[in-house]
Amino acid sequence: MARDQKPTRLNKYLSETGIASRRHADQLISEGAVLVNGKKVYELGTRVLPSDRITVNGKPVKATGEKVYLCFNKPKHVVTTMNDPEGRPSIADYFQRLPVRVFPVGRLDWDSEGMILLTNDGDFAQSVNHPTEEILKTYLVKVSGHVTDEQLLRLKTGVSIPSGRVMAKIAERARSKGSTEKDWIRIGITEGKNRQIRYMFEKIGFDVLKLQRVAIGALKMPQTLERGEFVFLTEMGIKKIFEQDKREKVDTKERARSSKTESRDKQSRGPKKSIPQKSKREGGRQERGRARTEEELAARPARPAARGGGSSSASRSADRLGDRSADRSMSRSGERYEKAETPAPRTAGPARPRTGAGRAGAGGRKAAPRKSYVPGGATKTISRGGGK
Repeated sequence: MARDQKPTRLNKYLSETGIASRRHADQLISEGAVLVNGKKVYELGTRVLPSDRITVNGKPVKATGEKVYLCFNKPKHVVTTMNDPEGRPSIADYFQRLPVRVFPVGRLDWDSEGMILLTNDGDFAQSVNHPTEEILKTYLVKVSGHVTDEQLLRLKTGVSIPSGRVMAKIAERARSKGSTEKDWIRIGITEGKNRQIRYMFEKIGFDVLKLQRVAIGALKMPQTLERGEFVFLTEMGIKKIFEQDKREKVDTKERARSSKTESRDKQSRGPKKSIPQKSKREGGRQERGRARTEEELAARPARPAARGGGSSSASRSADRLGDRSADRSMSRSGERYEKAETPAPRTAGPARPRTGAGRAGAGGRKAAPRKSYVPGGATKTISRGGGK
């Protein structure tokens, strides 16, 4: 039967049996703390069978079929580990009577307190801790002073800490718990970097006096749960861990807009443009677009004729565009204006025949003097001599 079983990666097997999470199991393998059939294993990709004899730090590993999920209210000055080599108080001290072995999902600092999950399901722990899930962890933080709106905005837009640039999904004032000199801030993050929240507040000029985790995802820690106590989670409670907080449905970038950004956007948009109102008078925008009946056209009062037999607009068009455009100009009522007749230019008259009739005849008569037109309208008499 053992030959028919499929092999499993060693780190996954350790997480399924509740020894540690996959990441912590890899660390145990690298340190040589895991033995398979009496031999130390250092290779992370090692595969094992359920029939193999596996020990961790000298203790045998037994497979378990039941998965448990716990919510624990961690007190201050307790290490988030199941085995502390320095002998400090650890969360393992609170689960010695538990019939199954569990391990913490994530961690809280020595000085921090509040909600932490424990389980023997390695896949569940991997899903909660994986960055792609972006599960929100909500904290209540007491700081040394009053935090301004601009400083809260910096937390949401992002600050740089030793482990990189981080930002808060939620940063708002919480209800006062009695002290008016020091603010309580509700902050939500999706990362889990070492001392992240303490570094973030240090970046904006505050010390963290108290730090308490109150929710993971949409699952909130019960208010009746005392420090050092734990409860088993139901299936509904497990689902809430992977649900978003209602405030997270609001776009973070919209909530993180500064007053300077909003004023700059208003200036770029400029003043609001007023929408022109349609004219209700006859002949306005509203009336020009529709067809008129013959009765309406007949009832319209006649327009006074302009000087020169045409409208002033038609006359200006004629002067401006020339005779051709004046010939095509139309009035609003559809009448066609005729082009004013221009006087013919003055000429020198018909040409006189070049024959001898105009000169001195055979009888010795003198020819009649011929008149010629010159510019300006004056005449000039030209005498032509014909013989003596």
